[in-house]
Amino acid sequence: MKTTKKHFRTFVRCCEYWQERFGFSHYRITYEHVRLERMFARTTTDPGNCVATIEFTRHWDSRVKFGTRAMNRVARHEVCHLLTAGLLGEALNRHATREAIMDEAEQVVRRLDSIFEKMGPLSGCG
Repeated sequence: MKTTKKHFRTFVRCCEYWQERFGFSHYRITYEHVRLERMFARTTTDPGNCVATIEFTRHWDSRVKFGTRAMNRVARHEVCHLLTAGLLGEALNRHATREAIMDEAEQVVRRLDSIFEKMGPLSGCG
């Protein structure tokens, strides 16, 4: 099924929601509506400059039910890539030190902790 400009706008709104929810409002994200093979969306990042591009497919695979819920799930998934962008960048840098990788891993943990804190008190922890 072909995705429309309206679908694309909905997808962007979903991404912006998750971007805010996960605390990535400092990122400058460009959105593109493009033809992608065998994927619903794709994210490329430049964590050093807090820049990302999120591409949304023009053709939705008919094997997966299409709708706002599905687009929201894909949007959330793509924004989650921002969580690991710095860590991945350090890991792929052949001159990365253990300390740099550990610092990036700590940033991921802190961001996740912040997200969970916004969810409210944990139950079952006495």
